[in-house]
Amino acid sequence: MCETIIICTCTVITPAREVNRNESTRNMVASRVATDSSRPPVGYDTMPNDQQVRKWLDSFKGPIADADYTDSMIEAGYDCLENMVFSADDLMASVDDMKKGHANRIARDAVAMLETMGNVIAQVLTVAQSPVAPTGITGVDSIKVAGPIPAAPTGLITREVFAGWVSRLIPWLRLWSKELANALIERRDNQALSQAALAGKHAWEPGDNIFLGSQLLVTLGGEFKAYLDTDVEDASEGMEIMCIIMDKYMKVDDEYLLGLENSFRDQKPAADASDLSLRLAAWRSDRKMLESKGVPQSELTQKGSLLKVVSKIPEIQAVMDSVEVVQKGKKLSVDELLDLAGRIGDRAPPKSKSNDNNKYKDKNKDKKPTLPHPNPIPIIPPPPIQPVAMVGSKPKRPCLAWGLKGLPECSHGNKCFFEHDPAKYKNDHADSLAIAKSMLCKYGKDCNVQGTCYFNH
Repeated sequence: MCETIIICTCTVITPAREVNRNESTRNMVASRVATDSSRPPVGYDTMPNDQQVRKWLDSFKGPIADADYTDSMIEAGYDCLENMVFSADDLMASVDDMKKGHANRIARDAVAMLETMGNVIAQVLTVAQSPVAPTGITGVDSIKVAGPIPAAPTGLITREVFAGWVSRLIPWLRLWSKELANALIERRDNQALSQAALAGKHAWEPGDNIFLGSQLLVTLGGEFKAYLDTDVEDASEGMEIMCIIMDKYMKVDDEYLLGLENSFRDQKPAADASDLSLRLAAWRSDRKMLESKGVPQSELTQKGSLLKVVSKIPEIQAVMDSVEVVQKGKKLSVDELLDLAGRIGDRAPPKSKSNDNNKYKDKNKDKKPTLPHPNPIPIIPPPPIQPVAMVGSKPKRPCLAWGLKGLPECSHGNKCFFEHDPAKYKNDHADSLAIAKSMLCKYGKDCNVQGTCYFNH
């Protein structure tokens, strides 16, 4: 009986101690998570990105703060709090000399920090919106107004086809959850973001995300579901599903980036000034896309691409040549050329469909003569460009670079829009001097030859 009592006593006491030990461990973990490093720095939303990272790493204190991983993490792409999405192994692979223990701690607290950011944003939105009376359609009614989800593509699904479907999905989503719509736009432009990172920034309603997931599972065909495992389908979180299939169909690789660059550089010319506004909008969109993908184009590449767009617009070439003469050979910058093309595109009259249809009519049919549509922009013949003296509707204006000996040689030769009179070549003829004096000197008070300058001061 004594042995039995001893055994029972030990059996009862040991679990109690084990429970206490486990409870103590849980309390230590909980207290450790609730540290400064598990929350974003105070006022982080007003800080520059690099300062956000530095403040957050400083909050770890001790050896992690002393190690000063900030520059290495920023260089690896962890350059703001929203991008703190990584495992310990990811961090060690990206940052040289990162210690395993430090990586584990930073990765763990990064998850807690992003969750805290999401909760703070949600609370701020609730406080800000609560005093305001609700307006418009919300909740279930807004979902009804949005209607069924845009049908997912089937068959051969290329990047372009998939991107077109995402573009239709965004406005449908915005009707009932602008937070999810904004998150989807950001994920489309930045493939590195996970659902956790997006949730921390956009703070959507969990129920909305589940509804999106259920709608996606209804419309997605086998081509898409092949990339989803059972756990993802059971969880039915819409943004997680979108992240998985976007990684497949909108993957950013070298081949894709090279295609974007080649498309941007190999622009087709606008047919006439009426097409300029649309073509310039597409050009700006392509430039912004390359910037968002981390491959911004140089000033020279941008200008070469833009010059191809406007190469068939003689009005632009005429203005460029005139500016170059006045500014003594200085070329227009990309922004100046873009502004010039935009102005001419805005002033161009819209195309007349009736005029396009006339070419299909019988040419031998009698028809009344009609006056051409008035055009506020003077039309100059396309290249090869004749000198102004040969254009009957233009006044004979001498080329300043041709006539004034103090200016550099005219670089346009026979293609120059202004008159090249052999009798006035580099002899400071009175006609050339009079025109020069009618123009303000671009250097103004900084001109070094004000006493002998050709231009007006």
